[in-house]
Amino acid sequence: MKRSAKAPAPAVSLLRGTLAVWLLGPCIIVVFALGLALLTEGVKKARETNEHLATALCRYLDIFVSDAHSNLASLARLEGRSEPDHILAAIRQTQESLTRFQRIVLVDADGIVRFTHPPGFVGVDFPVLFPPESNSTMSRPLYSSDTGSLTILMRAKTASGQMIAGELNLNALLEHLHHFSLDLHGTVVAATDGFGNLIAHPDMALVRQQTNIGDWRIFKEASDAGAFSALAFRDGSFVSDTVAQLPGHKWKVILSTSLWHTMSDTLKIVATIEILLVAYFLILFLSVRRTLNLRIIRPIVEFSKSMTGLATSQQPDPPAPAPFQELGLIEREFRQAISAILESQARLRTSQAILEQAQSIGRMGSWRLDLVENRLTWSDEAYRIFGATQDEVEPSYELFMTLVHPDDRAAVDHAYTSSIKENRDRYEIEHRIVRRDDGEIRFVIERCVHERDAEGTITRSVGMVQDITERKREEEELLLAKEQAEAANRAKSEFLANMSHEIRTPLNGILGMLQLLETSVQDKEELKFCALAIQSTNRLTSLLSDILDLSRVEASMMLIRSKRFDLRSVLTQIIDLFAPVAVQTGVTLTRHLDPGLPIWVVGDSLRLQQVLTNLIGNSFKFTKRGHVHVEAYPLPSRRKDTFRVFFAIEDTGCGIADEELGNLFQPFTQVSQGYTRNHQGAGLGLTISKQLVALMGGNMAVASEEGVGTTFAFCVTFSKEVRPHDDEAALEKRTAPPASLQILLAEDDETTGFSISRLLEKSGHSVTMAHNGQEALELHESHDFDLILMDVSMPVMDGIEACQRIRGSRNSHKRDIPIIALTAYAMAGDKEKFLAAGMSGYVAKPINMETLTQMMAETLAEQRR
Repeated sequence: MKRSAKAPAPAVSLLRGTLAVWLLGPCIIVVFALGLALLTEGVKKARETNEHLATALCRYLDIFVSDAHSNLASLARLEGRSEPDHILAAIRQTQESLTRFQRIVLVDADGIVRFTHPPGFVGVDFPVLFPPESNSTMSRPLYSSDTGSLTILMRAKTASGQMIAGELNLNALLEHLHHFSLDLHGTVVAATDGFGNLIAHPDMALVRQQTNIGDWRIFKEASDAGAFSALAFRDGSFVSDTVAQLPGHKWKVILSTSLWHTMSDTLKIVATIEILLVAYFLILFLSVRRTLNLRIIRPIVEFSKSMTGLATSQQPDPPAPAPFQELGLIEREFRQAISAILESQARLRTSQAILEQAQSIGRMGSWRLDLVENRLTWSDEAYRIFGATQDEVEPSYELFMTLVHPDDRAAVDHAYTSSIKENRDRYEIEHRIVRRDDGEIRFVIERCVHERDAEGTITRSVGMVQDITERKREEEELLLAKEQAEAANRAKSEFLANMSHEIRTPLNGILGMLQLLETSVQDKEELKFCALAIQSTNRLTSLLSDILDLSRVEASMMLIRSKRFDLRSVLTQIIDLFAPVAVQTGVTLTRHLDPGLPIWVVGDSLRLQQVLTNLIGNSFKFTKRGHVHVEAYPLPSRRKDTFRVFFAIEDTGCGIADEELGNLFQPFTQVSQGYTRNHQGAGLGLTISKQLVALMGGNMAVASEEGVGTTFAFCVTFSKEVRPHDDEAALEKRTAPPASLQILLAEDDETTGFSISRLLEKSGHSVTMAHNGQEALELHESHDFDLILMDVSMPVMDGIEACQRIRGSRNSHKRDIPIIALTAYAMAGDKEKFLAAGMSGYVAKPINMETLTQMMAETLAEQRR
């Protein structure tokens, strides 16, 4: 049976028993603290005084040494610039005029004395005193052979390797330090060289014996900067040592002060004060002890009885009259504290209810696992999440693991145990549970934070568990919707690719035959018919390209290909392209290209041409009379390596109504809708142009007034580039292919093959036909060709495989032949795929002979490089 704990002593006994400690304890502490403070302050003042004095003496010695060395350095600089006799005269004059030098000596590079004033300098081995590898300017202390006094040699090197050495007279210095020591009662002033050898001390016997004090503790702890003080016990008493070093030299000044001598008056004052304090506190102790029972202890006993049971009451009893004011204040504060505690408990219950309601709404429960007592507690919401009640189960880690889905138990257990083994602060895991009451499978997320004791050991785990089943279902629905959208997008892309291929192939045959027919007829009316048919074919091709461009923009697959080009030349070519249209429609075409426009820039010239062509073409389309004005000028750029150019196309056409401006850049939208169509087009040009401008680092705006006209404006950012070299500029120009080439044409469509081969033959080339990739390989191996035009989609072997086999040939002549892809595949990424397969160039169907001819020229020119 356990013994009951010892009851605490009554307050009366505690007060009486500890009164001595309350009164005498502070007395002792105050007495000793005061004495210690006075002693400490005395030591501090002595130390500060010594440090100031040491610093002042260092400055005095530094001036003494620096002036002496400056005099010697002035003599050393005369060597090489004056006659020897002049130097010797200067040495005599300096020694006689400056009392600090007992003698000045001229020593050659071998350490031999060449001149001394006054004469008679012997007994000094300069190579030993100043070794050649040493840069020291002062020697150790030594005795003069002439005067027998303590001296130090100081030297200054000449340009020729000789030295001017001066024998410093330290008598004045020693006398000054000696008198200084006499003025400071109890303080010894001394000086040493860099090795701790005494060069000045009140006891001259120590100086003559060259006593070394370098082993003093203060020498080992002092730094080169400023004065340093330390206490030491020497010769049976405590002393305060202060050391300071001369700036730029190794000499040190030491002040050693006896603390007993310094603090004798202070100790007398401290002793007197302590005696008075002890007497005062003793009288105070006896007085307080006598009155304690009458005025404090008895009222406190009565107060404790009246307060018994008050802390356990829901409402405090009316206060009883207090025997004295302080006790009444304590009673009042005590009752207020009880009321505050009761209010806090009420607020705590309210907060607990709000927290439980919030956990219920958020389906978020909390738990706490005490690892020391192996006890798990759940909040009410945690019970609801796990489908259990407090009356049915006692939470434990083992019970929790039975509620985890069997497939997730290993992962959950590993997440918790590994976080403890690896000493991590927290972990988070999503898993499934099987509710205890209905067996329903729910998804939850758990987050845990570990708490540690003072030694850093994990003793408690606090966490939350949240039901995320609904979120999981929504995520699955979103994932399914995303997959369906991606599948629909892929289906759309595949449909567009197939439709593009299926439309471009017969369209290529139509355009090819029309171009072939155009070269054969002579009648003007028939030529006009051909031109109109070709124009309609080009319109259909342009529409198909716009639809593909729109699909690229929507799929974020539109690429901007930066290349160096002549901006002014491109703008001039585009504007000149519409000159025939202006003549035909009677609309004036004007331009203004600012002289400040850059010439060579880096950007996508083709996309810039596409935007300008769309906008200028629209202006002519909607303008029946008046003018179309094109202008371009530079804008300030925030970056030094870029240009910003502003473009504007202004016309006097029909204008756009305000209500239609909002839909202007929507795809498949035109200003005129319904059965009355005044203008051709599918409504894609502006949509694509705006997206292209954004990809080129700019934006587009429109201002229009119905019946007055419209202005489209946009800016584009280009990179700066210097003018290309002559050979690079030549590549920018359009070149024509050789007049006669041996061409292998691989094409499975008879109409396309016939039209292209006939057009090439009319241009003077010799064409050999192959109807699939295998046949093209065999013809290439057995014949020599200058160029291969390769269709991509062919039976037996497609064009990509045929190209890769050609590029894998061991015959370099056969392997490096130019191959141009002729294909109806024109979706985003098709061109890059064909070029990566080894194609030298790419032309999309329907094939315009001018485009094909230019591609042939560029490909052959690139091969010749």
